[in-house]
Amino acid sequence: MPAGGPILHILSTNWGDILVKKIKNRLLSVLMFVLIPGIVYLIFLAVRPAAFGKISMLTMLITQSFINSIIAWGLSFSMTAGNLDLSIGAQISVSTIVGCLLSQSFGMPGLILGCVGTSLIVGLIKVLLMRIIRMSSMVISIAYALILASIGGVIGGSKILVISTANTILGRFPANLIIFLVMGGVMYFLQSYSVYGARARAVGGNAVLAESAGISTIDTQSVAIMLAAIYGGIAALLSLSYGTGTSIENGLDTIGTAFQAMLGVFVAGFISKHVNIVFGIFTGILSLNILQTGLVAINLDTNLKNTVTGLFLIILMAVTELRNASNVEKMRREVSIANKQKREQAANQSIG
Repeated sequence: MPAGGPILHILSTNWGDILVKKIKNRLLSVLMFVLIPGIVYLIFLAVRPAAFGKISMLTMLITQSFINSIIAWGLSFSMTAGNLDLSIGAQISVSTIVGCLLSQSFGMPGLILGCVGTSLIVGLIKVLLMRIIRMSSMVISIAYALILASIGGVIGGSKILVISTANTILGRFPANLIIFLVMGGVMYFLQSYSVYGARARAVGGNAVLAESAGISTIDTQSVAIMLAAIYGGIAALLSLSYGTGTSIENGLDTIGTAFQAMLGVFVAGFISKHVNIVFGIFTGILSLNILQTGLVAINLDTNLKNTVTGLFLIILMAVTELRNASNVEKMRREVSIANKQKREQAANQSIG
């Protein structure tokens, strides 16, 4: 700090440069937020202008991204803490079945209780099993998916279940937008300002160091599972409220829901340097939704559609890994240079 104290320091600070830098960073964040979905949308706009040139199409794509964004927000802490839960799709499927059945007897309260309550119960069971087994792995989550799908089949049977039109109000504007914004706002607070968010990132970064610092890995992952259960229950509620109905799915088929959500988290990680993870997840989900809708619009074979989606994921993962490796190498070089400078300074001092 210059002589004259804090007042002179404040006066000597170039606030104009600071303001310009903040504006540049904010504009860069906005650019990165719209870049990936914007590029994908422009590609299909050029190929199918009749379909993608309408405002209604863009509105539909955004609205369709609400559910998967909510699922991805719920999974974000689990993935940050190093736990890939592939059973969330089956968990949501069972929740929609129970919610639909309860709505037939108790209306809207039954729908809400069935969706959110069932998801919370499943989440609690998963937490208890994780604490007993002391292990959380992708293989176990696949087993959960198979078991939950079987339970859903027993409860709902093979028929398609739908809710009454009176109970679909939460799936219509503005209720669906309000739910989406509230869930996003809560996740933004948890990710950006909560102590738990910092603990989850510490566990994901290095679980051993986190444990030595007094952060319990299993407690952190348990909270992540329950957060995923809450968001999964809300996603199930919105899914039914869109009036699409529900039916039992094969256990392995439900894993596709988890992969869709995980892709959103991967994209968020890809642009995390410039965009908050909550907004990054929505960017990823919207990009995938535009991609899949566009491939359907050009009548691409279903198998090829899945191939293109898979390639999209592989490319993002590859670029992310290459960038991480580059950052690690850069950090290693900086540490090496710093250590060399320290040794040189120590040698000069000893000579002097």
